[in-house]
Amino acid sequence: MKKKLINKKNILLFFFILFLFLLYQNSFSKKNKDIKFVVEHHMTRKLTNLKNKLYTINNFNIVFSDGQTSVVQIKGLSKKAPHSTISYKIFLEKNKNHSWKVKRLYKIE
Repeated sequence: MKKKLINKKNILLFFFILFLFLLYQNSFSKKNKDIKFVVEHHMTRKLTNLKNKLYTINNFNIVFSDGQTSVVQIKGLSKKAPHSTISYKIFLEKNKNHSWKVKRLYKIE
């Protein structure tokens, strides 16, 4: 009897966690349709972008956009001390879900 109760609790917990995960993914995919959010997230918060991470973005300019590809130029403070000002040119593409994805990143010197 106790084993069935534990199994039911585990199943309910699993579905609750799955529901929260899907809810998070849905809200995050909606945010990825905003090009400014994608660039800011990639440059300041993304864990895989340790080499080019910025502390903050001060200037954001869309240089080119045709609806499917975009080129964005940003300027901001580097994450590493002494927090010098760095500029980057970022190439983004829209995927089939109409979400923006960073394809290439170049440091402008």
